Amino acid sequence: MEISVQLFAGLREVMESDLLTVKLDQDIVSVASLRQALEEQYPKLKPYLSGVAIAVNEEYILSDESELSDGDSVALVPPIAGGS
Repeated sequence: MEISVQLFAGLREVMESDLLTVKLDQDIVSVASLRQALEEQYPKLKPYLSGVAIAVNEEYILSDESELSDGDSVALVPPIAGGS
């Protein structure tokens, strides 16, 4: 299974790219499994993964147990602060 992962804000700068491809051996993958695969395949992301919001096919996911399908588009959105 291949999942495309879009990166935003500081994550894009850390990885020097705005798009990653994650290859997984399983047919059924949870968001938690994707996080683990990202840590293994892209170690630079590890310190940031616990604090990012994850969107799948443009919808935010609230549970790490949500399942992903081959070809899904995933976005990692870091916390945003600011404003006054």
